[in-house]
Amino acid sequence: MVFSVFLGLHLFKVTEVKAASLTSSGLVSHAYRAYNEHWSYVWGGASPGAVDCSGLIYSYGGAGGCHSSGGMIANSPESGSIGSIPNIPGLGLWTNGHVGVYVGNGMAIDAENERLGVCLKPIAGRWSKWFKVSGVSYGGGSGGSGGSASSSSSSSSSTKKSIQSSTPIVQKDETLQLGSSGDMVKALQTRLGELGYYKYSDTGYFGNETKEALEAFQAKAGLNVTGIFDSKTATALSSDNAPKATTIYAKGMKDDGDTGSVRDIQIRLSQLDYLPAESITGYFGDETETAVATFQSSSNLEATGTVPPEVKDKLMAENALMNPNKGEMPLGTTGEEVTKVQQKLRELRYTTAAATGTYNEETMTAAKAFQEFNGMNPTGSLNRGQRETLFSANAVKSPTYNNLKLGTYGNDVKVLEEKLSTLGYLENKGTSGTYGDDVKDAVSSFQDENGMKSTGVADVATRVAILAEANVPENTHTKTTQSVSASPINPVKEVDNQDNGLNIAWAVLIFTIMLGGAASVVFLKRNPYFIKKMRLSLIHISEPTRLLSISYAVFCLKKKKKKK
Repeated sequence: MVFSVFLGLHLFKVTEVKAASLTSSGLVSHAYRAYNEHWSYVWGGASPGAVDCSGLIYSYGGAGGCHSSGGMIANSPESGSIGSIPNIPGLGLWTNGHVGVYVGNGMAIDAENERLGVCLKPIAGRWSKWFKVSGVSYGGGSGGSGGSASSSSSSSSSTKKSIQSSTPIVQKDETLQLGSSGDMVKALQTRLGELGYYKYSDTGYFGNETKEALEAFQAKAGLNVTGIFDSKTATALSSDNAPKATTIYAKGMKDDGDTGSVRDIQIRLSQLDYLPAESITGYFGDETETAVATFQSSSNLEATGTVPPEVKDKLMAENALMNPNKGEMPLGTTGEEVTKVQQKLRELRYTTAAATGTYNEETMTAAKAFQEFNGMNPTGSLNRGQRETLFSANAVKSPTYNNLKLGTYGNDVKVLEEKLSTLGYLENKGTSGTYGDDVKDAVSSFQDENGMKSTGVADVATRVAILAEANVPENTHTKTTQSVSASPINPVKEVDNQDNGLNIAWAVLIFTIMLGGAASVVFLKRNPYFIKKMRLSLIHISEPTRLLSISYAVFCLKKKKKKK
C-alpha cells in the first residue's frame, strides 16, 4: 500500500539527501494550493496569492526558468503535441500565450483570467502542447537536464532514504497540517479515502477537505481532534483495526465521477418509484432528499431525508417497500393484477360486475366507492398502498354489503337460495352462490305475497322475513299444497321454540318496541308481513312465554310514555 510506504518514512527518523528541490508532485501540490486557496489572477504576478498564468508555475521556486509562457516552452528539455501527453502529473501545458499545470486524470490547473482566477478544468480542447518544466525533477531525473524518469532511475543523485531507528519518532517539523503539500499529504489522502473519510481526488495539498476528513478520523479513533497529522494519528491510521467512517449520505454530497454511492442510492430510489430516472445525477439535492424522506416515512422510519448505514441497508434490501403512493391503475390498464382487483371489489360488494382484466369505467366507479368508505382520496385510480389495503383484513366492506342483488355472490347467497327453495319460490336445482335472475324473481315473488315492496333485492328486512318463514313448521308455508286442516298444528314445546327463527323475529320486534315505539310503528307500516308473523308466533309459543312477551312490551311502552 502506498500509504504504508510513506507512513513508514514518516514514522521513522530518516536522513534525506536531495539533488533537486523542485519535483513534479511538488508542482502539482503548489497548483492545487493556488486553486484551493482561490488565488487571484494578477497580470505580471508571480507570488503566492496573486499570479498570472506563467507566474503560477514560476512562483514554485522559479520553476520554468523565467516568467514568460513563451520562455518556458523554449526552456523545456522535452515537449510534444497534446495528443501524445504522457500521464505524468506536473507537466506543463502550453497554448499560444498561455501555460498551465497538468495535475493528472485529464485535468489541468491554470490562472485563467481576472474574472475566473485559478481554475481546475479538463485539458481537452484547451491546449496545444505539453512540456517538461525546466528545473523540475520528473521521476528522479532533473527536468532541466532533459533526462527521462527511466534514464535517471539509477542516478546516485536521486533522493535516498535510510532508516536509522525502529522507534516511531515524529519531530515537530514533520507534522502535516493545513497548507502542507507533497507526497506525504497525497498518501494521507489515499488512506483517509480507503477508510471512507476523504471523498475527493488525492491532490497532495492539505486543504480544508483533508483537514475535515482527518478530524473525523481522529474523533472516530478516540484521539484529540486537532486536524493535524502527528505520530499518534499516524499510528492509528496504519493499524489494521483503523476505524472506518460511518457515512451518512445527505443533501449536498456528490459523487466523484460517473459512479458512486450517491448514484447507487438514486438508482435504487428510482427502482422503487420514489425518484424519477432523469434525477439520477450523482448529486444529493432537494429531490433526492424528498425521495429518501418519503421512503423512510413509508417504511415506518424517521423521515430525516438522510441515509445512514441502517437506512441504506433497508433501501438496498430485496424486500424494500415500493412507493405506496405511486403505481396507480389508470383507466384502460390491463393485466392479471387488474383482474384480482376487480374480483376483490366484487367480493367486498362495491360492484357486481364480473372481472374482465381491463380497468374500465365500472371498475373506476367501484374503486371510488371503496376509497371513499376507506378514508382515501376518491380518485378512482388505486395506487399500491390502496391496493394493499383492498386485499388486507382491514378493508371496509360496501355499506350495502348485506343487500343481496343481481350479480352478488357468496355463502349468504347460497343460504338465501336454500330458504327460497324450501319455501317453494325457487326451483330446487342446488345452490350456485350467485344471485341470478331466478333468485331475483323468487325474491320479488316473496316480497309481493308478503306485503313488501317488490324490488328483487334481498335487503336485511327481506332476508329476515325469508329466514323466519322458512323456519316455520312445514304445514304453515304459504306455498305448500298441503291443507292446513289435513295436518293439525301440534303444540310446540317451549324449549324447541328457543331455536325457532320465528321466535327470533318476534324477539327482534319486542326489542324494537323497547327502544322506541315510534320506530317500531314506522317499521311495521313498511313491513306488514311482520304483523302477520307476530300473530302467527303467538300461536306457536307457550302460554307463559306469550303472556310474558306481551306484558313486557306493554310495560316498556308505558315507561316510555311516562318519560315523555
